[in-house]
Amino acid sequence: MLLCKSYLDDEIRIFRMKGTIDFYELKELFKKEWEIAHDSFEFYYKDKTNEDITFDRDDEIRYALSQLNGEKFNIYVKPISELPKIEVKNEGEEGKNENEKLKSKRITLASKIPKNHPNVRQKKGQWRTGRKAMGVFVGHINVQDNTVFFRKQKFIKTWRLENHTKMKWPKGSYLTIVGTFCDRMGAPEKIYIKDEDLPDPGYSIDIDVHFKAPEKPGYYMGYWRMCDPNGKMFGERLRVKIQVK
Repeated sequence: MLLCKSYLDDEIRIFRMKGTIDFYELKELFKKEWEIAHDSFEFYYKDKTNEDITFDRDDEIRYALSQLNGEKFNIYVKPISELPKIEVKNEGEEGKNENEKLKSKRITLASKIPKNHPNVRQKKGQWRTGRKAMGVFVGHINVQDNTVFFRKQKFIKTWRLENHTKMKWPKGSYLTIVGTFCDRMGAPEKIYIKDEDLPDPGYSIDIDVHFKAPEKPGYYMGYWRMCDPNGKMFGERLRVKIQVK
């Protein structure tokens, strides 16, 4: 039996589970321990480099358990929610104060959308520090996890990141694949961000990557992260995960 320590919001609960547990059993055990009736949440754990690694398959949980080395299995859980509404300023309304110029507008998740938006997950007047805060993950604009594609089918994956710091992203920043067991799926090794698209403090960016589904059926996954011109990573890790039939 393994000792499992689970975190949800500001609460912590400890329970025991089998060392050969599958993902479905873990999810049901978690729902029982926390008295939750729905499935609108996702699991993640922290690897040896303190990165957040989400998992929702049997092979992923087996890999996570293999890295424990006798330690407790610390599971973090966060609710799954839609992208929130974004506040934007109305142009051409002279004479009104700043509060009157703001209104809520739901972003249309279309193939062509503006690259930069005011942040929605950052509390007004509060700024964070650290390299992860430079690129806070907001959501998958398209191609949700486990989307099914045909063999060799081309698709575009779009992530949204927010800049929660007081510094602009450096010129020459690029997105690159990370991790040992990741599939690049035909994408370039580096995707450079145009200077005019680099997000200022308090703004977000939508990043597109062109992929091609592999030829063999199965599940494929890749992790990506932003880098500065010197190759030093920043922002939270991004994931693409598909199924090929």
